[in-house]
Amino acid sequence: MPEGGTFPADGILVGGLNLQADESTLTGEAMPVRKHAFGGELYNGETPVDNHYWGAAGTRLLTGEARQRLVFTGGETLYGQIVRSAREGQHERTPLQHAIGALVAGLVVIAVLICMALAATRYYQGFWRA
Repeated sequence: MPEGGTFPADGILVGGLNLQADESTLTGEAMPVRKHAFGGELYNGETPVDNHYWGAAGTRLLTGEARQRLVFTGGETLYGQIVRSAREGQHERTPLQHAIGALVAGLVVIAVLICMALAATRYYQGFWRA
């Protein structure tokens, strides 16, 4: 993968020097992350690999030229899992949303009571009598 390219899928970096990746699409971290080529042996893809040796789909290679052995593609990637979670996950209200909802409901009740009090005051002052 050339410098400036995007990782096509999740996989182990098996070659490259002075690698840095922009993982802000997944982590939100603005700083580049240093990556290294994995020098150990892979056993049927079950070898646990540290994040420093991993290239994730949707992230960009900033420096160097990397070779990657693809392990996960499509919906199996971390990016795919995030998308699936956003689509299928329950969208429960957060505590902040509950608090804001209660505040808005309270303010609406107060506004209605103030409007009714003003209308009653104007009525008793004779503004709606013929």
